[in-house]
Amino acid sequence: MKSYRLVNLLFTLVIMLFMMTACETELPEECQDISIVAEANSDSTHYTLIADLRGLDDIEFSWFINDQQIATGDSIGTTLDFNFAPGVYSVCITAESITCGAFDFCTEIVVRDTSDQRDDCPKPSFSAERMHRNKYLFVADFEGMDSLEYVWYVDGDSIESEPLSEERHHKFDYEFRPGTHTVCIKARTEECGELAFCKEMVIGESECPELSFYKEAAGDSAYFFIADFRDADSIQYGWSVNDSIVDKENVEGYETDHKFYWEFTPGTYDICIESIATDQCESTKYCYSLEIDEEGGCPDLYYYYEEGNDGAYYFTADFDGMEDLEWYAWKVNGQIKDEESGDNKDNEFTYYFDGAGDHEVCLVTETPECPQATYFCKTINNDPATNCVDLSYSAEEESNGYIFSATFDDRDSITYIWKVYIGDDYQGGEVREFGSDADHDFFWEFTPGVDYTVCLKQDGCDSNAVCETYSID
Repeated sequence: MKSYRLVNLLFTLVIMLFMMTACETELPEECQDISIVAEANSDSTHYTLIADLRGLDDIEFSWFINDQQIATGDSIGTTLDFNFAPGVYSVCITAESITCGAFDFCTEIVVRDTSDQRDDCPKPSFSAERMHRNKYLFVADFEGMDSLEYVWYVDGDSIESEPLSEERHHKFDYEFRPGTHTVCIKARTEECGELAFCKEMVIGESECPELSFYKEAAGDSAYFFIADFRDADSIQYGWSVNDSIVDKENVEGYETDHKFYWEFTPGTYDICIESIATDQCESTKYCYSLEIDEEGGCPDLYYYYEEGNDGAYYFTADFDGMEDLEWYAWKVNGQIKDEESGDNKDNEFTYYFDGAGDHEVCLVTETPECPQATYFCKTINNDPATNCVDLSYSAEEESNGYIFSATFDDRDSITYIWKVYIGDDYQGGEVREFGSDADHDFFWEFTPGVDYTVCLKQDGCDSNAVCETYSID
């Protein structure tokens, strides 16, 4: 699904990305990944041209269309927007870098006249709404979408399909890494051919902190609450007890020490830390519930944790009187995952989170003096994308296809995905979640004489993939 075919506003575009040559001299091996990508936009003549010059330092280059210089650039990934009339065009960059020397690189684009095409074809479209930091919600919104099968793409990879069913929701959410990304809806009909609509998303580095704090006992029913998050000195925030502001940090008129002291009487309290909104960051809040009983009431639970190199998190209970408790449990996102009881308590808990994002981990216990239960919780942000690994796999030919096996180290510590393509068209695949008991094999049945590209990708690491092409006779 590489072209748009809509009349007047949409189009059929044939993009021929071949005849790519280095005209001056044969380029060194490290310069062979240079490419020009042509992306059609919202009408039949408007293209975005992208020079993919990754890996080259200190590069200077110019754009040429049919031997006419259009623009110059000095930054990797520079794009050029250009309106074409129907016809055949040679799009080139003339460049020079320390690594590759001077070279020319060209591709040919054919722009068709779409004036005689249908005007009753679906016109795919969608909106984008920011959900949280770098996570966005995309909502399809166009006439005829309920009767059209389509696929969501991010940076050329098919991510989620919308087949015809009662359960389709026309929505798609995605958490991006910083950078420039292209999100598309693509579809095909017999009458209209291939249809598409794309948006470019520019995702910046998130500078908004995730608030957190911990408490320290300071006597009977008295505690210090201490801020525990990065860049605490650079933002303004306040402390509250049961929605009443009791202290502020980095605010004129208040002492900034990133903690506050409070003596409680018996009762239930919500202690919160809340940042003050800025032009860059919305106001965020982190709270902790504390129940103060009469002497001999609920125990004051606490734990700390460490993140391991294998994708696991290691939690250790650490509070007074834990050896005297008959029972306590570890909960992840509201579900009990481990229990400690009697003389068998080791006070430790190891867990592999199921996917990236925020996860709430709690200690909970009940005692005769505390029958309503008491909790200590923390929100853990798990981002497996920070642990990108070196992927590899083997392939064994069968009579009607291939068995592929993941062979890299720490296979159980990440989520990885098998994807199969014919050319650029996604055929299907399989996801192997980290922590799963499933094996590491993947079988795909081949049609004789057809070339299949099989890719192994790590979930959350956009650039981390190993792809090879296979066929059977």
